[in-house]
Amino acid sequence: MKARWVAGVMAAVVLLGVTMCTTASANARSASDASTPGVTASSIRLGFIYPDTSNLPAGFKLPDTGDLVGQAKAFVDDLNKRGGINGRTVELKPYKFNLTDGLTGMRAKCLQATEDDKVFAVVTPSFFADPVLCVTQQHKTPMILAGGTTQEIVNKSKGLLYLTNFTTEHAIQASVDPLVKAKALKGKKLAVLLEDTPGFDTAIENGLVKPLAKHGLSIADKVTIAASLDGINALPAAVQRLKSEGVNGVFLAVNAIFSSFFMQAAVKADYKPQYFASDLSENSTNILPQSAPKDQMDGALGTTWRRTGSSTIGQAPDPFDTTCNATYAKQAGVAPAKAGSDVYSSIAGSCGLVDVFERAATAAGKNLTVATFTKALQGLKGFQLGYGGKGSYGPKKFDAPDEVRTLKYRPSCTCWVPTSAYQPVKF
Repeated sequence: MKARWVAGVMAAVVLLGVTMCTTASANARSASDASTPGVTASSIRLGFIYPDTSNLPAGFKLPDTGDLVGQAKAFVDDLNKRGGINGRTVELKPYKFNLTDGLTGMRAKCLQATEDDKVFAVVTPSFFADPVLCVTQQHKTPMILAGGTTQEIVNKSKGLLYLTNFTTEHAIQASVDPLVKAKALKGKKLAVLLEDTPGFDTAIENGLVKPLAKHGLSIADKVTIAASLDGINALPAAVQRLKSEGVNGVFLAVNAIFSSFFMQAAVKADYKPQYFASDLSENSTNILPQSAPKDQMDGALGTTWRRTGSSTIGQAPDPFDTTCNATYAKQAGVAPAKAGSDVYSSIAGSCGLVDVFERAATAAGKNLTVATFTKALQGLKGFQLGYGGKGSYGPKKFDAPDEVRTLKYRPSCTCWVPTSAYQPVKF
């Protein structure tokens, strides 16, 4: 699941062939089937929108997540072999957007999925900002998103957006209490790196600034970084500013690419603060340790709902992840992935995303509509997140994780390792 931003990229979903309905079965469709896009008496059309990660900035390397399309196909094939969902076969349609096309490319895939193919729902490892609302708000289509987004986007989606990750606010807020408890912030002059994205500053205010204030702590500076060449070119000046202000603790709220670029600029400026990572922008995955300068990462602390680093310290794999990997190996005809590897976590993450859709669609019953599906989603409790802890949804809870644990960067393996057991999050 290393490409849940671009990391932990869930398996790209492929269209499965389904035998055409006979005239008799078509005539047998219920009124609800006929009025629900993507649902027939025999099938459910599910869209999968995913990023093309082949055109990343020079020198930036993502972990090897294996055969992403094959992973998704394995879980959907397995689902259909088990009888599908209440007798319906799941048809999965993939839509790949290019990261270099920005929001325009993502919106085009939204329109293709919702208007051209009229899918019932969309699952996606990574989707941002307005294109999310293109699916949920503008086309009234449910979305299960493995990446994070702001509470504002969740609110505007009006019950149609469900995250298997935290919201922007909760992702960084979940790190505050554990860091305070560990006294890691004591005596620190703090700053935060944040994205130049609409609503992001408000999210950081609500998710970080206000929670810190309750502990008598404050953010001395905010560095807003544009996701562009201009943003990269502005980093040296931002580094010098924080250095001159005496900032010695930096919260990372930008994606791993820009966190890494910031650290590279910090090396040149002989500046070494302590970094604090979270599930916000996937900095608590191993993307950041594998791309950032080692000396800058030394001493970094993190918080996550994921199982990042479990195998490094000898923890047994979670049974859910083991089963997912065994299913993929059997369907694909390959040897099981090594526990804790990037491929292993990717398989488990892909499996978890498909599993949430299957659980809700099954619980919705034969009368599968947007209303019955979203009601079923809100009733899911205590389910296992792929390569992570436990999660749940509710009428007012649209981001799944219920627990987190703390991490510390280990130089010897250039990786994160867990330093605590899972503990419930409190918001």
